[in-house]
Amino acid sequence: MQRLTDDLETVTTNHLVIFECVFILEKSYRMPRANIRSAMEAFLVLRSVRIAERKLLLDTLTIYEERNVSFADAYTAVFMREQGIDEIYSWDKDFDRMSWVSRIEPT
Repeated sequence: MQRLTDDLETVTTNHLVIFECVFILEKSYRMPRANIRSAMEAFLVLRSVRIAERKLLLDTLTIYEERNVSFADAYTAVFMREQGIDEIYSWDKDFDRMSWVSRIEPT
């Protein structure tokens, strides 16, 4: 990490790697969401880290922590907001915690 912080090295990653990191930190290491958010944000804001749609991931980390929802649900909700989509068919009540999402329960 120090080589990235010092801009001595550049890395490229993708959203699935970030998902996996969050999952491992949460499930295996039992790290609190606030700590996960802090650690992942510190990594994602480095100039030496190349990743598409960085803002989407940073916003996802905020929702993940503040709304206490899964990272996947937070990602989906942030993606929906960015795309101008406000309805989702889902049984997952986590979406009810996000004011810009209208959850429609499938019948």
